Amino acid sequence: TEASYWLCATTIMLRSACVVYLLFIIPAEILDFLWIYILVWSINTLCVLAYLLSGQNNLLLNLQAVGWLLAVPIGSVVLGSRAVSPTVATRLPELIISFVVFIYILGLFKEMVLIMNKCLYAVRTCTGGSHSIAMRHHNQMIRKCFLYFQAHQMEMVQAYIILIVNTLVSVLLLLVDRLICNMHTWWLLNREMGRMEFDGQYLAKSPPKIESDH
Repeated sequence: TEASYWLCATTIMLRSACVVYLLFIIPAEILDFLWIYILVWSINTLCVLAYLLSGQNNLLLNLQAVGWLLAVPIGSVVLGSRAVSPTVATRLPELIISFVVFIYILGLFKEMVLIMNKCLYAVRTCTGGSHSIAMRHHNQMIRKCFLYFQAHQMEMVQAYIILIVNTLVSVLLLLVDRLICNMHTWWLLNREMGRMEFDGQYLAKSPPKIESDH
């Protein structure tokens, strides 16, 4: 929102052109799956509204991730047997492509709302309105945009994925060090370091040198 109006308008035009291009090149059979995510997003919108009205209960915010996982069962209601026929694995590419397109379109709508919010803030401040009140409403609208258009939820999912991947990699490297003669430590540092035994002082806090001298 701190970007210039020209940059915001250019971004919206470019993203709009990309959306039109995607709608032209992607077959209609795949775009039909967009209705599944439109329905799921509508349900998540109600969860966001309940989240904002209920004192910002994080349980309602996390329930939206479950809502996206229900896309396949909801797809059977929206598109019938076509959504899962012959198998879900067979339809997985269509589900993924349509989901990416849907998220991209949501991002475009979010940018449109944000630039309108930016213009509204400028009008209110230029016509003698209170800067503090206008700024508070401006920031509230930005926050709601990130919630309603699922940007915050997508960032949460990315954070969870990174956390899980980091944990799995750490466990794997721990097993490699434990079972294969400290191979990872030897490769990452050196052979002598790999042979050193753990003395229980790793990351232990030591007093400053000035104090330790006394």
